[in-house]
Amino acid sequence: MIDRTNMSPVRNTMAVSFPAPPRDGISIHQSLAGAVRWWTRPDVRVAIAGQSSPLSATETWLLDYLVRNSAVRMSDVASFQNVDRSTVTAQISRLEERGLVERHHDTVDRRAVLVSATEAGEHALEIQASTAARLYHRILEAWPAADREHLVMLLERFVGDLDAVGSTTVGRS
Repeated sequence: MIDRTNMSPVRNTMAVSFPAPPRDGISIHQSLAGAVRWWTRPDVRVAIAGQSSPLSATETWLLDYLVRNSAVRMSDVASFQNVDRSTVTAQISRLEERGLVERHHDTVDRRAVLVSATEAGEHALEIQASTAARLYHRILEAWPAADREHLVMLLERFVGDLDAVGSTTVGRS
């Protein structure tokens, strides 16, 4: 804000106050940030991919979606990711250049473009999933079996709740 009489900046003296976040929310946020940071490190991505050109996190879940859903309209892929079609087009183009997906016209509606995972895409995802599973097992093998099972149960529940919430409540307190 500018004081128009002498054209000098005026400090806003109103302090904005936010309620303190719940301690469990802080701990969960910090733990997830640490897990994401670890999982997205280049050395970890290469180790999990089992190849020199690993899939990014976005490419991984996009390819997983295509493997699980067979041939999908580009508009449905954009909706799944909650992004516009131009973003999906660029992502699919990168995967297509690597031979992991293919595009083709819908036989019912020739205007619609469908995208599906190729055998190479399915294979890359399978390698990544099995390598990651072995890595996570190795990291957690010292834990008692009951703790590992409890972690799996809680993570599945948490991810289910995240999916149920979606983006509609993000940013709301």
